[in-house]
Amino acid sequence: MTLLNPNDALIYSMTLSSAIDGEISNKEMQFIQTCINNLPIFKTYNSEDLEKTLSMFSVSYTHLRAHETKANLVCRLLLEK
Repeated sequence: MTLLNPNDALIYSMTLSSAIDGEISNKEMQFIQTCINNLPIFKTYNSEDLEKTLSMFSVSYTHLRAHETKANLVCRLLLEK
C-alpha cells in the first residue's frame, strides 16, 4: 500500500467527494484547481502534477458503488429524485 502525502490525500478527498455522483463536473474541477492554487497547504505542490495525482486514484464508478453504505445509498437516491 502506498502512503499518501498530505497534498495527495486532500486532492483524493476532494476528488472522491466530487465524483460521488458518478462524474466530476468542470465547475468541481475548477474548484479543486482553485484550492490547489490558493490554499497554503499546497504551497509546495506543483499544480501541473494534478493529472498524475488524479490518475493514482482512478477507480471505477461501479467499484465505488460496491462500497456504498446503506446511508449513502439512501442519500444518493433522495438527491437523484
